Amino acid sequence: MRSEQDEPVSWPDGTYPIREFARLSGVNPATLRAWERRYGIVKPLRTPKGHRFYNDQHLQDVRRILYWLEQGYPVRQVQLLLNQPSSNQTTSERTDVWSEQQLLVVSSVEQFELGVLDQSLNDGFSHYPVAIYYERALLPALEQLRGHSHGRLLASLLESRLIQRLQVLMHQQQRHASGPRLLLSSNCRSATLDLLIRACAIGAAGLRVELLDTSLPASDVRLAADALQASHLWLHWQPATDSQHQEWQALVSSPRSFWLSGCQSFVIYDLPDLNDLRRLPLQQQIQSYILDYGRGGEVAAPWSITHEVNDHD
Repeated sequence: MRSEQDEPVSWPDGTYPIREFARLSGVNPATLRAWERRYGIVKPLRTPKGHRFYNDQHLQDVRRILYWLEQGYPVRQVQLLLNQPSSNQTTSERTDVWSEQQLLVVSSVEQFELGVLDQSLNDGFSHYPVAIYYERALLPALEQLRGHSHGRLLASLLESRLIQRLQVLMHQQQRHASGPRLLLSSNCRSATLDLLIRACAIGAAGLRVELLDTSLPASDVRLAADALQASHLWLHWQPATDSQHQEWQALVSSPRSFWLSGCQSFVIYDLPDLNDLRRLPLQQQIQSYILDYGRGGEVAAPWSITHEVNDHD
């Protein structure tokens, strides 16, 4: 079976094939298909041969969906919210789906049921954008596991499982990515998962991301940025010593667009190309990058975390 990206198709004016729509919305194709099939939201139009395409109204719908997901509503309840008048939307009660998912992840880790854990992660990453699923389900699960009597072991098990999965996803995404090159780094050795989540969330839009080892000093990060010709830098900052702070300040002042997330202890100056994202939720950080700097160049089809086949049934 040929995929939606395999055959040359003439798209109607003012519409987007699924690869371009994924780039504009920041939601990967597998999640778009899951929303359409399972929940009946963001229903695309079809060409005579059955290929999906989207328009600006679909883009507005996705932005509304992301808004409600950020408020803590599950995707199965979003359709009801979308169909309600604006004056009634705030009265809808949230179901406790995130607590359910957190409990499933925590219990599967505590009982070392790795098959159940993998299936739970597959479902979560399929039905939600990476950043929202991580922030609403996985991060609270990690925090709960760290408070366990065997917290170090259990949290390490979940983190290693996530890092392995996200590294595979990122590799697949970047084989097909284009656009401005973003270099992600951190001053903290334990920030690998934080960086991978951001890399995969941005990679879902088909954008180029490079991820450096978190043990590198700022001087090495700057050398890598120059060698890779990275036009954008993203620093995820964690508490550090004064000397380390000064070292990374030199990196911030380098002549390229700079993005900053993490804690508030990093002192910044009035830099024209600085984008301070530290007060934004994770999904809004991702959307800010995609919308402001991720529009240049033709973007290839992003891969999904579940490797779902691109079909046009």
